[in-house]
Amino acid sequence: MGMSDDEKEYVRRVGSWFYGHAPSQVTEELGNVVAEMMQKCIDGTKAMHLVPRPTGGMPGWTWLVSQAVRAWWDVHHTERVYEAVKRSVALGYKSAYHMAELGV
Repeated sequence: MGMSDDEKEYVRRVGSWFYGHAPSQVTEELGNVVAEMMQKCIDGTKAMHLVPRPTGGMPGWTWLVSQAVRAWWDVHHTERVYEAVKRSVALGYKSAYHMAELGV
C-alpha cells in the first residue's frame, strides 16, 4: 500500500522542518522514520514542560507554586516543540532518515 500525495507532502514538510530541506525522495520507510521522529518530539516536549526554570535566587513557596502553574499551563495549552528537543531528535535520527530517504 503506497502513500497518498497528502502523506508524501507531510513527510516533505516535516523533513524540511527538521533538516532545512525537503527529502529528495519520499519512501514509506522515510514516512515511518518521520512519524517516529515526531512522536519523540512530542514526548520530549511533554517532558521539558515539567522541568523547573532557574529561580534567580533562593527558591521559596511562591517560586514552587509558580513553577507548578507554569508546568500545568504548558502541558495543557501549548503546541510548540522545544528547539533543544527538535535538534536532539534530528541528530539522533539523521542516519536513519537519510538511509530511508535513499530507500536503503
